Amino acid sequence: FHVDAFDISSVESKTPNMKIIDTLEEVSKNHYDFAITMLPSSDSFKNLYFGDLNLGNTLNKDCMLIDCSALSPLDTLDFSQKLKEELGMEFLDAPVSGGTPKAKSGTLTFMIGSETNELFEVTFLKNLKIFEKLYDYYFYFFLNFLKSIIYIKI
Repeated sequence: FHVDAFDISSVESKTPNMKIIDTLEEVSKNHYDFAITMLPSSDSFKNLYFGDLNLGNTLNKDCMLIDCSALSPLDTLDFSQKLKEELGMEFLDAPVSGGTPKAKSGTLTFMIGSETNELFEVTFLKNLKIFEKLYDYYFYFFLNFLKSIIYIKI
């Protein structure tokens, strides 16, 4: 598989199947199956999808959004509903644990939540070949995450 990557900081790709794109305008020229984001704050998420950067209107509507940021649960619920209602896009909440060392080694732990079990199966389980390069463990939480907030300490 091929990956296009964008970062507001300048980065170099040392991965053979990854191309660094310079602007988000380049995104509109391609069709993507997934968009995976890992952002530092709720404000960053809001700006990326709904604000000045406007990625939500740039991506193809059948692109699955997977966010690995550690956003507040209430913001996550709000963003998920807005993405679905305003942009017609599906969303998996998938914060990670492990930091930079685990990201570099591909051994992150994903904690995945989705609105429906079917959404999880269609998105994550049917595409494990892509995701297995990123994680060591994953935990799936269904309980209709749009209506429930669960705190689990492991």
